[in-house]
Amino acid sequence: MSYKENIIRIENKLYKENTDRIKNQLYGYFTTLILSKIYAIKNSDLEKLMNYFDFTFLPYVYKSRTILLSRVIRIVEKKDEEELNNLLEKMKNYIEQFEKENSNNTMDVSDSKNEEVEKKKRKKKNIFDDIFNQLG
Repeated sequence: MSYKENIIRIENKLYKENTDRIKNQLYGYFTTLILSKIYAIKNSDLEKLMNYFDFTFLPYVYKSRTILLSRVIRIVEKKDEEELNNLLEKMKNYIEQFEKENSNNTMDVSDSKNEEVEKKKRKKKNIFDDIFNQLG
């Protein structure tokens, strides 16, 4: 038996229902979208992202990416096959749209993100900086 046949056999055992495969795909896609800083640099950007998929949550949910992810996974778990297919299609459209918009700006986005992090690092001072400045 070939490697590919083994994988197919394992997948058939894992995914008893047709919706299980789609759900697992969506779990992975949403995990990447929510936890990655590529699609939403700030947590406040996550609200726009979730609105694209017609998900709305209370404001405190957007302050934590892991809480948001758990809520999205619960929603995906409860959807039926037709809703899952629609959600998967929306996901593909969003990723294609994002890639088109950012295909020329990929280096610019990472550079600006690094500059932003460096500025934050420079602005933050702690007690040791003050001590070193006084003694130094």
